[in-house]
Amino acid sequence: MKFIRIIVIIFFILGIGVYGYSSIVEKLSRDSTYPQITSDREVLEITCNYSDADLLTGLKAYDKKDGDISDDILVGGISRFSTSGTSEVTYVVFDSNHNSTTFKRKVVFSDYRSPQVSLSHPLVFTAGNGGDALSYIGANDVLDGDVSNSVTLVDSNVNYQLVGDYSVSVSISNSFGDYVDVTLPVHVIEEDDQTIDIELNQNIVYLDQGASFDPVSYIYQVQDSNGNELAKRNVQYQSNVNTSVPGVYEVEYNIFSNGGHGTTYLTVIVSE
Repeated sequence: MKFIRIIVIIFFILGIGVYGYSSIVEKLSRDSTYPQITSDREVLEITCNYSDADLLTGLKAYDKKDGDISDDILVGGISRFSTSGTSEVTYVVFDSNHNSTTFKRKVVFSDYRSPQVSLSHPLVFTAGNGGDALSYIGANDVLDGDVSNSVTLVDSNVNYQLVGDYSVSVSISNSFGDYVDVTLPVHVIEEDDQTIDIELNQNIVYLDQGASFDPVSYIYQVQDSNGNELAKRNVQYQSNVNTSVPGVYEVEYNIFSNGGHGTTYLTVIVSE
């Protein structure tokens, strides 16, 4: 029995030695260095129609053990705006031993503009038939695309039972923290007064300050109650649009033909 105990003790000591040796070897071979990311510019300027490759422009990554690992750099995320059109991008890179490094730099979207309202139908309703102006209002953004689900009603004085000129105010936003409040004109007209349909090729138009504007160019087609096409040249219009001053404007279109009448409105927003 004494001999067996001696053998067990010997194997136990050998086991401890092997474990200690392997631990030392593992520690010596372990990569304790971290990769580094560098940029050839402090600020990256790109368009809103960017790709991940665009976001990686000018970056390099180096690891003491693995060498050049620039191709392994990943885009970690883009922050909300610090100022309009300016964010911070976070990058990350891993070496072969899973050591990681993050890096941040500023990015400017050179062609950024705030979210804009869209209309699926002119904000024109017939008295007594109800309606919901908000259901016609959508929104789009150059970075997020369709942001119609962000449209929220701020205020409305519309009475869909009474003929009159009203307004509705909405707020729209994007995921970068930018938001816009817009007040749009709404019209409730006599139902019997609409026997001719004036269809526009756009229901809302955004113009840059100082841009030219031709109301006639937005008339798509005109049809009577039987579907017969009428001449667009017979449509009359009244416009309060002043492209030299930013604001919300509109054009009223009317046509009178063979005892029939039609009315619609184009909303125009002049931006700075």
